[in-house]
Amino acid sequence: MKYLFLFIIALLPVFGFSQEPDQEIEVEIEEPIKKHEIKTNLFYLALGGIELGYEFNFSRRNSVGISGMVPYSKDAKDDIKYYVAPYYRYFFGKKYASGFFLEGFGMLNKLENEKYDEPNSDESSEFVSDFAIGLGIGGKVLLGKGWLLEVNFGAGPNLAKVDKHNISVIAKGGVQLGYRF
Repeated sequence: MKYLFLFIIALLPVFGFSQEPDQEIEVEIEEPIKKHEIKTNLFYLALGGIELGYEFNFSRRNSVGISGMVPYSKDAKDDIKYYVAPYYRYFFGKKYASGFFLEGFGMLNKLENEKYDEPNSDESSEFVSDFAIGLGIGGKVLLGKGWLLEVNFGAGPNLAKVDKHNISVIAKGGVQLGYRF
């Protein structure tokens, strides 16, 4: 009996702690999260303006950014001098700061304002600075190797009422190509 007990104790490590020798352990290596983006609006390039933007993704669902546009063609310069638009976005996608989003923005703009002094007189125009607050929607797709494509549209009212100011609603949007780093 004493020998049987010693024999069972001696075999316990062999049977009790055995593992398959070819068992692989899977380890996921996560890449560091890239939070900064620069981008340009392809839609405005086609219309005669240059829009550049920067966006900071401070969490999976939230980002803040700023974009600015100046025209380079004569036709576009006749309608707008510039705009600068800070914004906040909330993302609904599964990946980090991508997918469908809602946007709230402000926009400092200088647009052409046509005004009519008298009913029978010719119209005159001037450029008027104003500030707008608006809402937008859009979507962002990560293309790989840091590249991204974004489509968005937003609109909102200009807040200042300057002397028969007839530019009451502004819109912004387009197709942006960017790089996340």
